[in-house]
Amino acid sequence: MLYAFGCSFTYGTSCINPKTDSWPVLLADLLETSCTNYGLPGASNDHIFKTVLENLLKIDKNNDYIIVMMTSSSRRYFRKRNILPSTKADIAKTFYKYLHDKECDSINFLQNLNAFHNILKGYRYLITFMDARPLLECKEYNLGAGVSTKENMYIPKRLGLHHYIEDIDNQHPSNKGHIAISNELYKGYFNE
Repeated sequence: MLYAFGCSFTYGTSCINPKTDSWPVLLADLLETSCTNYGLPGASNDHIFKTVLENLLKIDKNNDYIIVMMTSSSRRYFRKRNILPSTKADIAKTFYKYLHDKECDSINFLQNLNAFHNILKGYRYLITFMDARPLLECKEYNLGAGVSTKENMYIPKRLGLHHYIEDIDNQHPSNKGHIAISNELYKGYFNE
């Protein structure tokens, strides 16, 4: 079984049918296994981490795969809500006005990345990125010590899987983009 965790990119927003056309399902087919997709549109890395923790005991360490696709560093899980800079709710406006800054985004991104590696030790797992540019931003803030490349990490070609976005909504990959993502992960990580 392949367990996938992430945001709308993992869920399959803009696919004709996310249950059959999203990259986790397509990658599971390439790996000749089934798939459980925990992708959630609008999810933050904090929420993705929380979802992994909530489901970790269901996963067989020896036979299952876990794939985490980290999302934008500016998204947060705040007061039990996923918020983005574009969220219209008052709670998001307050967070982004008074509590948010880019360096804090980088620290939070690294905390999540390293926490994923820590809790997934002993599992068959992969961490990849919708957009890996926050790794470079971490170095800009002198946080490079936390950005070591790990064995269970795949940095996509051109620094992110966001380059598969197509003109369906200009925010998400279509079926064609999900096929390309699954093929890149399969060839670039599982079939090196």
